[in-house]
Amino acid sequence: MNDILVLKENGSLVKELQANEQAIIYQSLDTTIDNIDLNLKENASLVLLTFNNGTIKDVNLKSTLARGASLTIYNMIISKSDVSLKEEIDPNILVEQAAGITNGKQVYDFIMAGSEAAGAASGIMNAADPIAMIDEMIGAVRQAADDLAKINK
Repeated sequence: MNDILVLKENGSLVKELQANEQAIIYQSLDTTIDNIDLNLKENASLVLLTFNNGTIKDVNLKSTLARGASLTIYNMIISKSDVSLKEEIDPNILVEQAAGITNGKQVYDFIMAGSEAAGAASGIMNAADPIAMIDEMIGAVRQAADDLAKINK
């Protein structure tokens, strides 16, 4: 589904995606991105997941986005320390993003950011085809689990 890049050290983010390529960049906690330079060709899609304790400095964002290309930056408030803390309280508690989930991509992105579950009720019930949306969201959960397993190797 996606090319996954994990930023584990401070520094610059330079990425080029060819036409129709998709990538997710997952910023490790407590890292700083000093500079962002992106070149996204036609219909390419890039998602940057960053956290409240990860930093993107206020620098010149040099990006070239061709027709149909998309760049999405999520600054997540969920952190691995939140997940660790809840483990100490009760390991049966799930960290969940439940508001405003409308598609499988959002389910995937929130799980990749540290959420252990994603609300889906309104996204399913408001979808043009609720059964297809259930399939899309379940597929996103499976893909996130597979991609997290690759990252955590």
